[in-house]
Amino acid sequence: AVAGPCEDARTVLSLAISGVRNIVENLGDIFTVHEILVCYVSELSLFAKTLIELDSSFPDDDGIMAALDKALSCLFKLVNMMPWHDVSFTVVAAAGMEVFNTFLSVKLLNAHSSEEAEHFSDTFTMSHISLLGHLARSDPEQAAESLCLSLEALQGRNANLEQHLSGSDRLQVQEGIWLVLKIIDAFLADACEGEEVSIPSCFTGGFRSGSHPVLKIVSTLMVLMQEVEQNLSVASPALVSSLLEVFGTFIGVYVTADDGDVAGNVFFAQECIAVVSYVFHALRAFSFDEDVTLSGCRVLDISVKIEGVAFVLRSSGILHTAEEMVTCGQLFYEDVRGRITGFWIRCISEGTFSERIVPVLQTFDIHGTDFTSVDVTLCLERCSSLAGLFVSLQGSERLAWCFASLTSLCDHVLSVSVCRFYEKEVTIRTTELILQMFLTCSVALHGEEVLWVLSKVRMTLASVINTIAEDPTWSNEGAEEEQHRLLKLISRLFCEVSRWVMMECTLPSDLLHPLGTSVISSLSGFLKLFNERSLSFPELRESVFAAFQLCAEAFTRDFVSHTDSQVFLLTILFALDDESVDVQRVGITVAERVVTCLRDSGLKDHELFAQLLSTILRSFLRGKIAVSFSSQLARSLTTLCGCLPPESVESVLGETLRLCPEPKLTDILRGVMRVVHECVVSEGSCRQAVLRSLDESIADGLCNIRSVLLA
Repeated sequence: AVAGPCEDARTVLSLAISGVRNIVENLGDIFTVHEILVCYVSELSLFAKTLIELDSSFPDDDGIMAALDKALSCLFKLVNMMPWHDVSFTVVAAAGMEVFNTFLSVKLLNAHSSEEAEHFSDTFTMSHISLLGHLARSDPEQAAESLCLSLEALQGRNANLEQHLSGSDRLQVQEGIWLVLKIIDAFLADACEGEEVSIPSCFTGGFRSGSHPVLKIVSTLMVLMQEVEQNLSVASPALVSSLLEVFGTFIGVYVTADDGDVAGNVFFAQECIAVVSYVFHALRAFSFDEDVTLSGCRVLDISVKIEGVAFVLRSSGILHTAEEMVTCGQLFYEDVRGRITGFWIRCISEGTFSERIVPVLQTFDIHGTDFTSVDVTLCLERCSSLAGLFVSLQGSERLAWCFASLTSLCDHVLSVSVCRFYEKEVTIRTTELILQMFLTCSVALHGEEVLWVLSKVRMTLASVINTIAEDPTWSNEGAEEEQHRLLKLISRLFCEVSRWVMMECTLPSDLLHPLGTSVISSLSGFLKLFNERSLSFPELRESVFAAFQLCAEAFTRDFVSHTDSQVFLLTILFALDDESVDVQRVGITVAERVVTCLRDSGLKDHELFAQLLSTILRSFLRGKIAVSFSSQLARSLTTLCGCLPPESVESVLGETLRLCPEPKLTDILRGVMRVVHECVVSEGSCRQAVLRSLDESIADGLCNIRSVLLA
């Protein structure tokens, strides 16, 4: 614990920073007065620098880290508040750079290594890194200079002490480099998972100048990369992967992006051989390190999209290295071998493609027909490698060139893997393979090829869900993590297939119908796998209800006509009773979709009408439905009651009320249903007025029910 004066300083600074943040957020106008701004920024800068010193002395103190985070946030907000060319901006930018340089100098002198080559301890929050990267953009030239000098100093320290470094000393130097690389990554671009990132405005233009801050940094990184590559045997995987991450950011944002600079493209085209060589050496040295392999494959995936890079790589002979890596028998982390193969396929020359592709793809097959003699590890490797191959071929015309070979490969691998579904990891990897196959092939292929993919989707969904249902070991407490992984994968497969059907599918309805029937049948079995405990996990609950809604929207007719409608009605009821408004929205949306489909089909007094009405009324009486859904409830109730004879409506209402022992709730529901009846018998403009009245009646009813239940 921090004691004495340091504890006092920490407490006082934390309170002061909280007050400062409140001023920035609520009284921003006062900073238009230059004198106030100068005084305020000076104090804020002093606070931040003091906290950085304290953080280095007491790296595990959450209070210090939180206070530093607030201080950096205040500086960041002030930088964004000031006009770019205003003198006020200069004041804040100078303070920000002072803090930035203090962080670099103090942190690099006080590394707190975990003494584990795979990991460096988080002696700061990652939000610090992001905020420092943004602050540095206020003076990109100076920041680039500071970052490059820091890297060069650390490299020099590493070289000078090479003969005398102990393992701990080496790790501390590497941790310092790792820290600088993390800041560089945040400096170059914002981290936006799954979104296309634009070049920050402070870096646009001027790429043709050798002094451009981004090119200056990347040039320094190229030197570092050569040193790391020559000493991979003593390099930390964390350092290796962070360098790959920075190159991935640079290529993805400054080279391949729509607004990427031509000069950035030219720069990388000249250096791509060295970068790809580094990736291959890193993947070989750290073939099972998740961070190294993921960041390395990211670099390969985005590099191959750059115009001219494939030609440059073909000329260099480095593709022979890739070919040897995937055929020599070396094992890699999960899908990495397939990712390397996809990169190789996209780069090799068109003229030699057909003769070179066959022997490489043969290494993805399972040679043998007796599944009992096939090693489980081999099944896992083949499924993952094929999945990685599909990932890397996404968006490439070369998928079609080798698709015939891939179909026979997948047919054989899947036939063997399905027989090993008693191995849980085989079931998971097989589902991952089908998901990646669908994502890649559904947007690129047509006709018989797509039908083949859909047949694999149908077969896998049915087999996997049947396996979970029939194998009791999936329900064991020890298998919960594996079960959740698989259920989320299945949910995503349901979602992706449904989105494709609604947005991109061009198949005629007669060819699409078998898919709809199969998906809805599998969905029914899938929903039966869930219980109250599994649905208590937020991510899993969100994924299953997303699948439920999208399947209902994409295959509504199959959904409505499915023989086992009870599981869908129970799911709607569960959704309407959920505490989450988002989950309730799923229940309301699916119910309304089904009601509309039944009405448009011209059916009257269909059994499902009465079942849906009963489901909605039971949920209404529990009072959990959000008032914001009252208009959708009004439409659904009106449609349902309009398609049922009065005696059926009264029968459903009576049955619902018999389950409700509270007379006040009975009166509320009867009052709402009277307005529903008025809406059903009214027409034209009068109907709209009554519908609005019903909306209000439902909203009031929900509020009144809650009051009764809370009394």
